[in-house]
Amino acid sequence: MGTDNVEWAGEFFKPIFDPVLHPALAVLFAAMGLVYAGKFVVTRGNLNNEAQYAAVASAALGLATIFEKENK
Repeated sequence: MGTDNVEWAGEFFKPIFDPVLHPALAVLFAAMGLVYAGKFVVTRGNLNNEAQYAAVASAALGLATIFEKENK
């Protein structure tokens, strides 16, 4: 029972895991989080705490990934 011919299960998604793309993905996900936070503010009006949390978490994730990449 050898594993010589077994390919990585995520081979199709390999470009996504390329470290060169991590800053771009971080910015994309941060922007998505900010849009989601904005949707809460516009549609529900009274969920300011949740919207602020989503915005801060998204921005922090994006910035942390970018700064982590620059420090390597």
